[in-house]
Amino acid sequence: MDSIIYLLFSFSYILLLITALYAAYRHEWNKGSFLLLVLTGLVLDNAIIGLGASIGKSGLLESLNMSRYWMHAFFTPLLVIFCLYMLETIGIQRVWLTLIFWGLTITLIIYELWTVTLNVNLEPQMEYGALRYENSSEGPPVMVLVVSFVILLVSLFVWKKRRWIWMMVGITMMMIGSFIEFPIPSTAAVNGFELLLMITLTATYIRFLKVESTNL
Repeated sequence: MDSIIYLLFSFSYILLLITALYAAYRHEWNKGSFLLLVLTGLVLDNAIIGLGASIGKSGLLESLNMSRYWMHAFFTPLLVIFCLYMLETIGIQRVWLTLIFWGLTITLIIYELWTVTLNVNLEPQMEYGALRYENSSEGPPVMVLVVSFVILLVSLFVWKKRRWIWMMVGITMMMIGSFIEFPIPSTAAVNGFELLLMITLTATYIRFLKVESTNL
């Protein structure tokens, strides 16, 4: 059952990616467009998990799952730059702030590579019909927690300045969902909250692209 759910997630991310690409093409490419790389990574991530049982235990599936960790390390921290774009769009532009956000992004990428990706120990894991290779020695998701905190903090400014609440709703729901254990036969619940977050971030990106285009 989970294999189907993850494939549906992947399809949903494809729709979000196409929508965001079209918006960027119609308006402009900017720092917010890093969101497209994050969406691309999520398309592939969920597709690999969804197709795992069909591929079966093999070197190919292990390599594909290893690519998930590389994409996670390089793409997820780019949400910090997306947040920088949000701040600039609502009028908060400071050189020191730009340096901090770029520095934090690079630091998070290096940290994730050094502590997780380069030391990953993959083992096959079958849960509820979905086969994947998971890191057997993975610690707390420090990088994800830092990125989530940045999104939450910036969403408060966006809400205050533009009365756009959806970015805050998305990250709040994801953070709450990450700490709840759902009594359902599936491991996809957290990924569902992640999808909800990305829907709200994509909506925010498109909304602010239109606002910027109107103000030009």
